[in-house]
Amino acid sequence: MKKLKIAHIITRMIIGGAQENTAFSVEGLSSKGHDVTLITGPALGPEGSLLEKMRNTAANIIIIPQMRREVNPLPDFISFLKLVKILKEGRYDIVHTHSSKAGILGRLAAKKARIKTIIHTIHGLPYHRHQSGALNCFYKICEKCVSGLTDKYITVSESMKEQSMAAGICVNGDKYRVIRSGFDLARYEKPLRQRSEMRAILKIPEKSVVICKIARLFYLKGHEYILEAFSRLNPGANNIYLLLIGDGILKAKLEREAEELGVGKYTVFAGLIDPEEIPDYINASDILVHTSLREGLAKTIPQAYACSKPVISFDTDGAGELVKNALTGYLIPQKDIALLSEAIDKLVQNSGLRYHMGQKGRSLILPYYDKNYMVDEIEKLYLEESAL
Repeated sequence: MKKLKIAHIITRMIIGGAQENTAFSVEGLSSKGHDVTLITGPALGPEGSLLEKMRNTAANIIIIPQMRREVNPLPDFISFLKLVKILKEGRYDIVHTHSSKAGILGRLAAKKARIKTIIHTIHGLPYHRHQSGALNCFYKICEKCVSGLTDKYITVSESMKEQSMAAGICVNGDKYRVIRSGFDLARYEKPLRQRSEMRAILKIPEKSVVICKIARLFYLKGHEYILEAFSRLNPGANNIYLLLIGDGILKAKLEREAEELGVGKYTVFAGLIDPEEIPDYINASDILVHTSLREGLAKTIPQAYACSKPVISFDTDGAGELVKNALTGYLIPQKDIALLSEAIDKLVQNSGLRYHMGQKGRSLILPYYDKNYMVDEIEKLYLEESAL
């Protein structure tokens, strides 16, 4: 098999879905014998970093200090110049970009460096209905400008492909390949710590029903909706707890909201958790709730199914591709707190329903969400494109 020289470019390697996807891709392709380099900015912020663990892989890692998430003309231009230099010197067969900022700078730099094959993964679109029209217009213009430089788009869901085409970013459906974000399925099937041990660590009673949400404590992640819905369920009387996994700039605000709603005693802020420990936390829970207002396809949904847990989700982007209403969980219109609370209550009251929905969910994700399957599909695409 042809061995390729590959550069992955992403703005920052914090703990997040797009970043874990990139980490698994880099590690998996390296283990297959390809020469892989990860080019990224510093992993700043309270969300944690994946970089230290990645240093143990066979991949090369290059940090560009000026590459940050925020748009800033001078640092962005310096990042672009450094990317061009790195890519020219590296003589890569393939450049694969991730996220909006790195996707734009990386594709422009790859073209300048005369890279033969340029691929971009759409983990989530930078334009959405929850921000201003002017900002959406800016992002769409930027994406359209670099679409002609892109040989192939990878999308993590059918929804991302459809939305990209509808926005006119690239209307040629043949340029897209849907490859689901993979993770270590085997790890989710075999928790290292048992449910009772995790409950003791979290100080949650063994016989309680636990609702879990995994997301950065950040804007548009929808924690305010789950807190409001949870408060309507009388958690003290019904012996239910809310487990919030993640950290971020809204932590203090959300802790105050929980207290004001009278559910602080029954809400556990677990903080930043090592991704390898997430399976233990999901297995210690009973229901996963996803209330983000934008997300390509939240990895927490297939992760919950891997643990045979039902999912209640807002109807956001690709969520409907996995959350089959009344079969694997419940799909709720965004911000509908009444329906969200009602759906949670149905599952809280019926352990048999939770079990059957979780089993059906699990059958939907095999093998498409396994990290090895994802890497195989990416490698197949690389070999196809590099042969042209």
